[in-house]
Amino acid sequence: KGHLEDPKLLPSYGASRATTPFGAPEEAANRQGHADLAAWLVASRGWTPLAHLETLTAARATSLLRSGASLHEGEPTPLQCAAGG
Repeated sequence: KGHLEDPKLLPSYGASRATTPFGAPEEAANRQGHADLAAWLVASRGWTPLAHLETLTAARATSLLRSGASLHEGEPTPLQCAAGG
């Protein structure tokens, strides 16, 4: 099976989660046998790029913050993600 870390990094760079002719990303992941990825895609809806703290490098996080990323936007917010919730 695939590596979960790579798809987790893509949304921090603005990868689209839009539904395609193949369905929603989580549907495609489930069809391909990637239940962990599908669950993560559902759980991370509404996250801003900065909320992907588990996969961001310090340089990427710094870049997002310097570009105006907020610690208080999104659901959950990046601060809530960092706190484990």
